[in-house]
Amino acid sequence: MTTLLNKLHAAVAAPPFNGSQRKLCLAAKVDTGQFHHVLNGKLAPTPRLIGRVALVLSKRNGQELIKDYLQQIAAEIAQAQEEVLAEAK
Repeated sequence: MTTLLNKLHAAVAAPPFNGSQRKLCLAAKVDTGQFHHVLNGKLAPTPRLIGRVALVLSKRNGQELIKDYLQQIAAEIAQAQEEVLAEAK
């Protein structure tokens, strides 16, 4: 499980959500089905989902969530770039 998914699971588990994905989704105004699939690793999180969830967390936790999301995206871009360069040889 990635750091990003760990942080999302921790956000659900922590107060005021106390393990309720539904409560977090209602507070963040995100689709519960989409969030469930993201938590299970079946769907990649969108910038909108991460941003909305970050807004309902503490300032520190929200900033860390966004930071981890951006690091994940940067790693995916670097990997894609390496694949393109390898194919070009």
